[in-house]
Amino acid sequence: MINWIIGIVIFAVAGLVLYKNIQKSKQGKCPSCSSDCSCNGENCQCH
Repeated sequence: MINWIIGIVIFAVAGLVLYKNIQKSKQGKCPSCSSDCSCNGENCQCH
């Protein structure tokens, strides 16, 4: 039973991180950093 709970928590956290990264990329921000950077497909470029 505890294995199911741990598995659900792991997948929930992974899904949340994926969702946040997708939302940041839709805003034009680089998901790997918290500053206001833009991605050109290869690396982040901060202004």
